[in-house]
Amino acid sequence: MFFRRFEPLIRKYPNDAVPLERVARFLESRESSIGAVRLTPDRLRQIAGTESSASLAGLVAVLTSEHILKRYLVVRSPSGD
Repeated sequence: MFFRRFEPLIRKYPNDAVPLERVARFLESRESSIGAVRLTPDRLRQIAGTESSASLAGLVAVLTSEHILKRYLVVRSPSGD
């Protein structure tokens, strides 16, 4: 299912085709998981195989603008609250 959803993105963003395919395969393998999949920037970089922060930022921009991923800001207090 995820791979079919990524096919138009791969045609629309040919420069990001390989990282998009890798992310699609990863998400497809986790499709049966219950709940959300949490990806840190480092984990997403490993999955996509991007080498630079700029290419990772571009990939995240594509995935969030196309509503594949949601971006959350997590703020942690030093006191643990």
